[in-house]
Amino acid sequence: MKGDVPEELHKILRKARIGAGLTQASLANKGGCTQSAISMMEAGRREAISRESLVKLADLLGVELPDSEKTDTYETEFFPVTGIAVCGNFNCLSNMPYLVGDEIYFYPLGMAGHGKHCVICGELIMCKCQTCDA
Repeated sequence: MKGDVPEELHKILRKARIGAGLTQASLANKGGCTQSAISMMEAGRREAISRESLVKLADLLGVELPDSEKTDTYETEFFPVTGIAVCGNFNCLSNMPYLVGDEIYFYPLGMAGHGKHCVICGELIMCKCQTCDA
């Protein structure tokens, strides 16, 4: 299925993480990404993690990646984000929080980039506001 991690790879990475005695959160901390991205990748969602993060995680776990996972085609298989890119990690420096009444909203500062993943934290980029769907 297009966009999915090859079955063997996500299972190999999960097995290596567990074998190393690491939780998803501790691996995310060492790898510079989020626990949710690792969880989604381990569930087979290839687009949940950037190629750079995948390479770093594999290196931390001592897993050799297939050559196909090290090439630029990893990112270019997906459609680029158009319009204002909003990082899905609201704690990312690419989003500025502001208060309206008692609700917190986030204003994208335009620093997340226009690829599939935020250039600052590596989280998936969204094209729509999760609150108002705009």
